[in-house]
Amino acid sequence: MQTVSRRIAHYVKGEGPDVLFVHGNASTHEVWSHVVRDLAVDYRCISYDLRGHGASSKEYDKLTLDLLVDDLEQLRNELSLRECFLVGHSLGALIAAEYAYRFPDRVRKLCMIAAPARRDEKAKSAGKQLLRQLSADGVGKVLPGLVKRWYTNAFVAAHPGSLEARLEQLNSIEDRVFIDAYSLYLETDISPKLPHLRMPGLVMTGEHSSGSDARVARYIADAMPDSSLTVFREMKNGILTEIPDRVSKELARFLRK
Repeated sequence: MQTVSRRIAHYVKGEGPDVLFVHGNASTHEVWSHVVRDLAVDYRCISYDLRGHGASSKEYDKLTLDLLVDDLEQLRNELSLRECFLVGHSLGALIAAEYAYRFPDRVRKLCMIAAPARRDEKAKSAGKQLLRQLSADGVGKVLPGLVKRWYTNAFVAAHPGSLEARLEQLNSIEDRVFIDAYSLYLETDISPKLPHLRMPGLVMTGEHSSGSDARVARYIADAMPDSSLTVFREMKNGILTEIPDRVSKELARFLRK
């Protein structure tokens, strides 16, 4: 079921306690499709397109974290949710963390997947270089190299169709939105907020995820008062596409606790 509001397009599947999914940059709600399929047996799963992405409004003067958090709060109001389980991936994890910081009484549990935090100078420099490359060469020329970095070589070789579908999804996002979202991803640091996130938390990532590897995930989990950690060995950034069944299993276990 799709509902397009003044700002946000959202999608609902299943019945039960509410789980709200926030996708990252270079994505749409579709990145959650396999996870939602698995969890909708026991939960009411709500995914949506961030502003500028998918079927949501493309209008904004500046893409800011406050704007995206306000959009999420509007969606919660639209759906009349008193509280929910909140799950975010990549940029979506940063949005989810900021939302949980601002509205802690509305978040039962918080799961952050492939979230960056406390970037060192090497990571900051690499991010700025990629941003310059995206702006100079265009997203279409840079994307194929990026996608190959997100998935293991074995997955790329065995599932070329999945890679093509992911590229098609990425190419549907306007260059301006892609670059603005990536810039926001780079400039946002949730580190100061982590000790204040007192709801039960789960941090998940791929061991070699660029910008959000096992070391970063351990830091985030340790900084939160009540959080557990799951690291998928040998995996990179694309765990929602590459191993969605394992992500669903860990997430279901966390929600049931």
